[in-house]
Amino acid sequence: MFGRFWLFERTNRTLKPRRYFALDGLRGLAALSVLFWHYQHFFFPPGQHAPVANFSEREPLRQLFAFLYDYGNYAVPLFWVISGFVFSTVYGGREGTSREFWVNRMARLYPLHLLTLLLVASLQALCLASFGSWAIYEHNDPLHFALQLAFASNWFLPESSFNGPIWSVSVEVLAYALFWLVHRRLFERDAYPLALVACGVLLSHFPRTGQLGTCIFYFFVGAASFALWRRLERSRIAAAATGIVLIGAGGLWIYLTASPLARSVGLATSFAGGILLLAYAEEKIGDRQKTVLGSLGDNSYGMYLWHIPIQLALTLLLRDRLAGFAQSSWFLLAYLIAVVSVARISFVRFERPARIYLRRFGGKRGALDAPVAAP
Repeated sequence: MFGRFWLFERTNRTLKPRRYFALDGLRGLAALSVLFWHYQHFFFPPGQHAPVANFSEREPLRQLFAFLYDYGNYAVPLFWVISGFVFSTVYGGREGTSREFWVNRMARLYPLHLLTLLLVASLQALCLASFGSWAIYEHNDPLHFALQLAFASNWFLPESSFNGPIWSVSVEVLAYALFWLVHRRLFERDAYPLALVACGVLLSHFPRTGQLGTCIFYFFVGAASFALWRRLERSRIAAAATGIVLIGAGGLWIYLTASPLARSVGLATSFAGGILLLAYAEEKIGDRQKTVLGSLGDNSYGMYLWHIPIQLALTLLLRDRLAGFAQSSWFLLAYLIAVVSVARISFVRFERPARIYLRRFGGKRGALDAPVAAP
Protein backbone atom coordinates (compact mmCIF):
# COMPACT_ATOMS: atom_id res chain seq x y z
CA MET A 1 0.00 0.00 0.00
CA PHE A 2 2.84 2.38 0.82
CA GLY A 3 5.34 0.94 -1.68
CA ARG A 4 8.50 -0.93 -0.75
CA PHE A 5 11.16 0.68 1.42
CA TRP A 6 14.34 0.87 -0.71
CA LEU A 7 16.39 -1.26 1.70
CA PHE A 8 14.22 -4.23 0.85
CA GLU A 9 14.00 -3.70 -2.90
CA ARG A 10 15.54 -6.28 -5.18
CA THR A 11 18.31 -4.87 -7.35
CA ASN A 12 20.36 -6.39 -10.15
CA ARG A 13 22.59 -3.36 -10.74
CA THR A 14 26.29 -3.89 -10.15
CA LEU A 15 29.28 -1.62 -10.45
CA LYS A 16 32.25 -2.53 -12.59
CA PRO A 17 35.20 -3.71 -10.47
CA ARG A 18 37.66 -0.90 -9.97
CA ARG A 19 40.51 0.12 -7.77
CA TYR A 20 39.68 2.86 -5.28
CA PHE A 21 42.98 4.66 -4.81
CA ALA A 22 41.54 6.94 -2.13
CA LEU A 23 40.77 3.85 -0.03
CA ASP A 24 44.31 2.61 -0.68
CA GLY A 25 45.58 5.83 0.84
CA LEU A 26 43.22 5.49 3.79
CA ARG A 27 44.44 1.94 4.40
CA GLY A 28 48.03 3.16 4.40
CA LEU A 29 47.23 5.90 6.89
CA ALA A 30 45.42 3.37 9.08
CA ALA A 31 48.54 1.19 9.12
CA LEU A 32 50.58 4.24 10.11
CA SER A 33 48.12 4.87 12.96
CA VAL A 34 48.83 1.37 14.31
CA LEU A 35 52.55 2.24 14.43
CA PHE A 36 51.76 5.15 16.74
CA TRP A 37 49.42 3.06 18.90
CA HIS A 38 52.08 0.36 19.32
CA TYR A 39 54.83 2.90 19.99
CA GLN A 40 54.06 2.27 23.66
CA HIS A 41 55.90 -1.06 23.27
CA PHE A 42 59.17 0.89 23.42
CA PHE A 43 58.31 1.75 27.01
CA PHE A 44 57.90 -1.87 28.08
CA PRO A 45 60.83 -2.75 30.38
CA PRO A 46 62.84 -5.62 28.84
CA GLY A 47 61.01 -8.87 29.48
CA GLN A 48 57.83 -7.11 30.65
CA HIS A 49 54.46 -6.97 28.90
CA ALA A 50 53.14 -3.57 29.95
CA PRO A 51 54.50 -0.02 29.65
CA VAL A 52 55.95 1.92 32.55
CA ALA A 53 53.71 4.33 34.45
CA ASN A 54 53.05 7.66 32.74
CA PHE A 55 54.65 6.40 29.54
CA SER A 56 52.40 8.67 27.47
CA GLU A 57 54.20 11.72 28.87
CA ARG A 58 57.41 10.38 27.33
CA GLU A 59 56.09 9.81 23.81
CA PRO A 60 57.81 12.18 21.36
CA LEU A 61 55.84 14.92 19.60
CA ARG A 62 52.78 13.94 21.60
CA GLN A 63 51.05 17.28 21.17
CA LEU A 64 51.23 16.84 17.41
CA PHE A 65 50.30 13.15 17.25
CA ALA A 66 48.15 12.75 20.37
CA PHE A 67 45.16 11.49 18.38
CA LEU A 68 47.21 8.72 16.75
CA TYR A 69 48.90 7.73 20.00
CA ASP A 70 45.56 7.51 21.81
CA TYR A 71 43.23 6.15 19.14
CA GLY A 72 45.44 4.37 16.64
CA ASN A 73 43.91 1.04 17.66
CA TYR A 74 40.69 2.05 15.88
CA ALA A 75 42.54 1.53 12.63
CA VAL A 76 41.74 -2.19 12.96
CA PRO A 77 37.94 -1.85 12.57
CA LEU A 78 38.62 0.67 9.80
CA PHE A 79 40.66 -2.01 7.99
CA TRP A 80 37.70 -4.37 8.27
CA VAL A 81 35.23 -1.81 6.88
CA ILE A 82 37.52 -1.04 3.94
CA SER A 83 37.91 -4.77 3.27
CA GLY A 84 34.14 -5.27 3.25
CA PHE A 85 33.69 -2.46 0.73
CA VAL A 86 36.52 -3.57 -1.55
CA PHE A 87 35.57 -7.25 -1.45
CA SER A 88 32.02 -6.28 -2.38
CA THR A 89 33.36 -4.26 -5.30
CA VAL A 90 35.55 -7.08 -6.58
CA TYR A 91 33.56 -10.22 -5.81
CA GLY A 92 29.97 -9.29 -4.99
CA GLY A 93 27.45 -11.09 -7.20
CA ARG A 94 30.13 -12.44 -9.53
CA GLU A 95 30.96 -15.94 -10.67
CA GLY A 96 34.13 -17.77 -9.74
CA THR A 97 35.40 -20.87 -8.00
CA SER A 98 36.22 -21.22 -4.35
CA ARG A 99 39.66 -22.45 -5.32
CA GLU A 100 40.39 -19.24 -7.22
CA PHE A 101 39.09 -17.10 -4.38
CA TRP A 102 41.13 -18.78 -1.65
CA VAL A 103 44.29 -19.06 -3.73
CA ASN A 104 44.06 -15.32 -4.41
CA ARG A 105 43.48 -14.54 -0.75
CA MET A 106 46.23 -16.76 0.65
CA ALA A 107 48.67 -15.67 -2.06
CA ARG A 108 48.18 -12.10 -0.85
CA LEU A 109 48.27 -12.80 2.88
CA TYR A 110 50.16 -15.94 3.79
CA PRO A 111 53.73 -15.49 2.45
CA LEU A 112 54.44 -12.39 4.53
CA HIS A 113 52.59 -13.85 7.51
CA LEU A 114 54.78 -16.97 7.41
CA LEU A 115 58.00 -15.00 6.94
CA THR A 116 57.32 -12.58 9.81
CA LEU A 117 56.05 -15.39 12.06
CA LEU A 118 59.31 -17.33 11.67
CA LEU A 119 61.33 -14.16 12.22
CA VAL A 120 59.37 -13.20 15.33
CA ALA A 121 59.68 -16.73 16.73
CA SER A 122 63.46 -16.50 16.34
CA LEU A 123 63.61 -13.05 17.92
CA GLN A 124 61.41 -14.17 20.81
CA ALA A 125 63.76 -17.09 21.45
CA LEU A 126 66.59 -14.58 21.73
CA CYS A 127 64.48 -12.42 24.07
CA LEU A 128 63.78 -15.44 26.26
CA ALA A 129 67.50 -16.21 26.45
CA SER A 130 68.43 -12.56 27.11
CA PHE A 131 65.69 -11.43 29.51
CA GLY A 132 64.32 -14.66 30.91
CA SER A 133 60.88 -14.00 29.40
CA TRP A 134 59.17 -13.14 26.13
CA ALA A 135 58.99 -9.52 24.94
CA ILE A 136 55.84 -7.53 24.07
CA TYR A 137 53.55 -10.59 23.67
CA GLU A 138 53.79 -13.38 26.23
CA HIS A 139 51.82 -16.29 24.71
CA ASN A 140 54.54 -17.78 22.51
CA ASP A 141 54.14 -21.50 23.18
CA PRO A 142 53.90 -24.37 20.63
CA LEU A 143 50.08 -24.31 20.65
CA HIS A 144 49.94 -20.65 19.68
CA PHE A 145 52.63 -21.20 17.07
CA ALA A 146 50.60 -24.01 15.48
CA LEU A 147 47.50 -21.80 15.46
CA GLN A 148 49.50 -19.01 13.88
CA LEU A 149 50.73 -21.37 11.16
CA ALA A 150 47.11 -22.27 10.40
CA PHE A 151 46.07 -18.58 10.33
CA ALA A 152 43.82 -19.48 13.28
CA SER A 153 45.57 -17.67 16.14
CA ASN A 154 42.42 -15.93 17.42
CA TRP A 155 39.68 -18.28 16.31
CA PHE A 156 39.50 -19.94 19.73
CA LEU A 157 41.94 -18.09 22.00
CA PRO A 158 41.59 -14.34 22.62
CA GLU A 159 45.18 -13.51 23.54
CA SER A 160 47.81 -12.20 21.14
CA SER A 161 50.99 -14.12 20.44
CA PHE A 162 54.15 -13.96 18.34
CA ASN A 163 53.43 -11.30 15.68
CA GLY A 164 50.46 -9.97 17.60
CA PRO A 165 48.79 -7.75 14.97
CA ILE A 166 48.00 -10.80 12.83
CA TRP A 167 45.09 -11.50 15.19
CA SER A 168 42.86 -9.14 13.20
CA VAL A 169 43.67 -10.91 9.92
CA SER A 170 43.08 -14.27 11.58
CA VAL A 171 39.45 -13.48 12.40
CA GLU A 172 39.02 -11.63 9.11
CA VAL A 173 39.75 -14.87 7.26
CA LEU A 174 36.54 -16.27 8.78
CA ALA A 175 34.68 -13.15 7.63
CA TYR A 176 36.04 -13.87 4.14
CA ALA A 177 34.59 -17.38 4.37
CA LEU A 178 31.18 -16.06 5.36
CA PHE A 179 31.31 -13.46 2.59
CA TRP A 180 32.19 -16.07 0.00
CA LEU A 181 29.29 -18.28 1.09
CA VAL A 182 26.79 -15.51 0.39
CA HIS A 183 28.55 -13.28 -2.15
CA ARG A 184 26.48 -14.27 -5.19
CA ARG A 185 23.20 -13.21 -3.60
CA LEU A 186 24.44 -10.74 -1.00
CA PHE A 187 23.36 -7.68 -3.00
CA GLU A 188 20.12 -8.98 -4.45
CA ARG A 189 18.44 -7.07 -1.63
CA ASP A 190 20.08 -4.15 0.10
CA ALA A 191 18.96 -5.45 3.50
CA TYR A 192 21.07 -8.61 3.26
CA PRO A 193 24.37 -6.95 4.28
CA LEU A 194 22.55 -5.32 7.21
CA ALA A 195 21.33 -8.74 8.34
CA LEU A 196 24.94 -9.90 8.52
CA VAL A 197 25.86 -6.74 10.40
CA ALA A 198 23.24 -7.76 12.97
CA CYS A 199 24.72 -11.28 13.12
CA GLY A 200 28.08 -9.73 13.91
CA VAL A 201 26.57 -7.73 16.76
CA LEU A 202 25.03 -10.91 18.17
CA LEU A 203 28.27 -12.91 17.99
CA SER A 204 30.24 -10.08 19.60
CA HIS A 205 28.31 -10.60 22.85
CA PHE A 206 29.73 -14.10 23.43
CA PRO A 207 33.24 -14.41 24.90
CA ARG A 208 34.39 -17.14 22.50
CA THR A 209 33.16 -15.35 19.41
CA GLY A 210 33.58 -11.73 20.50
CA GLN A 211 36.50 -10.86 18.25
CA LEU A 212 34.98 -12.69 15.28
CA GLY A 213 31.61 -11.02 15.81
CA THR A 214 33.21 -7.59 15.95
CA CYS A 215 35.09 -8.30 12.73
CA ILE A 216 31.94 -9.55 10.97
CA PHE A 217 30.07 -6.46 12.17
CA TYR A 218 32.56 -4.01 10.69
CA PHE A 219 33.28 -6.09 7.57
CA PHE A 220 29.63 -6.15 6.56
CA VAL A 221 29.24 -2.47 7.45
CA GLY A 222 31.72 -2.10 4.59
CA ALA A 223 29.52 -4.32 2.40
CA ALA A 224 26.46 -2.26 3.36
CA SER A 225 28.43 0.89 2.46
CA PHE A 226 29.00 -0.59 -0.97
CA ALA A 227 25.26 -1.30 -1.33
CA LEU A 228 24.55 2.32 -0.43
CA TRP A 229 27.25 3.58 -2.81
CA ARG A 230 25.76 1.48 -5.58
CA ARG A 231 22.46 3.27 -5.00
CA LEU A 232 23.97 6.73 -4.89
CA GLU A 233 26.83 6.45 -7.39
CA ARG A 234 24.81 7.99 -10.23
CA SER A 235 24.06 11.02 -8.06
CA ARG A 236 27.51 11.81 -6.73
CA ILE A 237 26.46 14.98 -4.91
CA ALA A 238 23.87 12.94 -3.02
CA ALA A 239 26.59 10.41 -2.19
CA ALA A 240 28.87 13.14 -0.82
CA ALA A 241 26.04 14.70 1.18
CA THR A 242 25.08 11.31 2.61
CA GLY A 243 28.70 10.69 3.57
CA ILE A 244 28.90 13.99 5.45
CA VAL A 245 25.62 13.28 7.25
CA LEU A 246 26.79 9.79 8.27
CA ILE A 247 30.10 11.11 9.60
CA GLY A 248 28.32 13.79 11.62
CA ALA A 249 25.64 11.44 12.91
CA GLY A 250 28.20 8.81 13.89
CA GLY A 251 30.38 11.34 15.69
CA LEU A 252 27.41 12.79 17.56
CA TRP A 253 26.25 9.31 18.54
CA ILE A 254 29.70 8.50 19.96
CA TYR A 255 29.66 11.74 21.94
CA LEU A 256 26.19 11.17 23.38
CA THR A 257 26.42 7.48 24.27
CA ALA A 258 28.46 5.52 26.77
CA SER A 259 27.91 1.82 26.04
CA PRO A 260 30.58 0.04 23.95
CA LEU A 261 28.00 -1.30 21.49
CA ALA A 262 26.47 2.13 20.89
CA ARG A 263 29.92 3.61 20.38
CA SER A 264 30.76 0.86 17.90
CA VAL A 265 27.62 1.67 15.94
CA GLY A 266 28.59 5.35 15.89
CA LEU A 267 32.14 4.52 14.82
CA ALA A 268 30.93 2.22 12.04
CA THR A 269 28.49 4.89 10.85
CA SER A 270 31.28 7.45 10.63
CA PHE A 271 33.53 4.99 8.80
CA ALA A 272 30.75 4.28 6.28
CA GLY A 273 30.31 8.00 5.69
CA GLY A 274 34.03 8.46 5.18
CA ILE A 275 34.12 5.67 2.61
CA LEU A 276 31.27 7.29 0.67
CA LEU A 277 33.14 10.57 0.62
CA LEU A 278 36.34 8.93 -0.60
CA ALA A 279 34.46 6.97 -3.26
CA TYR A 280 32.93 10.26 -4.38
CA ALA A 281 36.36 11.90 -4.50
CA GLU A 282 37.91 9.11 -6.57
CA GLU A 283 37.32 10.84 -9.91
CA LYS A 284 39.05 13.96 -8.60
CA ILE A 285 42.35 12.13 -8.09
CA GLY A 286 45.08 12.63 -10.70
CA ASP A 287 47.47 10.01 -12.00
CA ARG A 288 50.39 11.13 -9.82
CA GLN A 289 48.24 11.06 -6.72
CA LYS A 290 46.99 7.59 -7.67
CA THR A 291 50.57 6.35 -7.81
CA VAL A 292 51.29 7.62 -4.31
CA LEU A 293 47.99 6.39 -2.85
CA GLY A 294 48.37 3.02 -4.54
CA SER A 295 51.82 2.61 -2.99
CA LEU A 296 50.42 3.43 0.44
CA GLY A 297 47.81 0.73 0.02
CA ASP A 298 50.38 -1.78 -1.22
CA ASN A 299 52.62 -1.05 1.78
CA SER A 300 49.88 -1.26 4.42
CA TYR A 301 50.04 -5.02 5.04
CA GLY A 302 53.81 -4.90 5.30
CA MET A 303 53.72 -1.97 7.72
CA TYR A 304 51.21 -3.88 9.80
CA LEU A 305 53.28 -7.07 10.03
CA TRP A 306 56.85 -5.76 9.96
CA HIS A 307 56.72 -3.29 12.83
CA ILE A 308 56.68 -5.92 15.59
CA PRO A 309 59.81 -7.72 14.31
CA ILE A 310 61.53 -4.35 14.06
CA GLN A 311 60.47 -3.49 17.62
CA LEU A 312 61.77 -6.82 18.90
CA ALA A 313 65.10 -6.30 17.11
CA LEU A 314 65.43 -2.84 18.68
CA THR A 315 64.55 -4.30 22.09
CA LEU A 316 67.39 -6.81 21.77
CA LEU A 317 69.82 -4.23 20.42
CA LEU A 318 69.19 -1.34 22.83
CA ARG A 319 67.87 -3.22 25.87
CA ASP A 320 67.61 -0.87 28.91
CA ARG A 321 68.47 2.14 26.76
CA LEU A 322 65.49 1.66 24.44
CA ALA A 323 63.00 3.78 26.42
CA GLY A 324 65.47 6.65 26.56
CA PHE A 325 66.05 6.59 22.82
CA ALA A 326 62.32 6.26 22.15
CA GLN A 327 61.65 9.64 23.76
CA SER A 328 63.50 11.38 20.93
CA SER A 329 61.59 12.79 17.97
CA TRP A 330 64.50 11.69 15.78
CA PHE A 331 64.04 8.11 16.96
CA LEU A 332 60.33 8.29 16.14
CA LEU A 333 61.11 9.62 12.66
CA ALA A 334 63.80 7.00 12.03
CA TYR A 335 61.50 4.23 13.24
CA LEU A 336 58.65 5.30 10.96
CA ILE A 337 60.99 5.60 7.97
CA ALA A 338 62.46 2.18 8.72
CA VAL A 339 59.07 0.47 8.91
CA VAL A 340 57.77 2.13 5.75
CA SER A 341 61.00 1.36 3.88
CA VAL A 342 61.05 -2.29 4.94
CA ALA A 343 57.37 -2.61 4.01
CA ARG A 344 58.02 -1.17 0.55
CA ILE A 345 61.01 -3.39 -0.10
CA SER A 346 59.05 -6.36 1.20
CA PHE A 347 56.16 -5.67 -1.15
CA VAL A 348 58.30 -5.19 -4.24
CA ARG A 349 60.87 -7.91 -3.63
CA PHE A 350 58.88 -10.54 -1.75
CA GLU A 351 55.11 -10.10 -1.42
CA ARG A 352 54.30 -9.29 -5.04
CA PRO A 353 56.57 -11.97 -6.58
CA ALA A 354 55.25 -14.58 -4.10
CA ARG A 355 51.67 -13.60 -4.89
CA ILE A 356 52.22 -13.88 -8.64
CA TYR A 357 53.89 -17.26 -8.24
CA LEU A 358 51.20 -18.71 -5.98
CA ARG A 359 48.32 -17.40 -8.06
CA ARG A 360 49.48 -19.55 -10.96
CA PHE A 361 47.79 -22.40 -9.08
CA GLY A 362 44.49 -20.52 -9.05
CA GLY A 363 43.57 -20.96 -12.69
CA LYS A 364 43.33 -18.40 -15.43
CA ARG A 365 43.14 -14.71 -14.69
CA GLY A 366 39.53 -13.61 -14.50
CA ALA A 367 36.96 -11.73 -12.46
CA LEU A 368 38.43 -12.99 -9.21
CA ASP A 369 41.89 -11.71 -10.13
CA ALA A 370 40.76 -8.35 -11.39
CA PRO A 371 43.28 -5.47 -11.24
CA VAL A 372 41.74 -4.18 -8.02
CA ALA A 373 43.59 -3.77 -4.75
CA ALA A 374 41.71 -6.07 -2.42
CA PRO A 375 43.24 -6.00 1.05
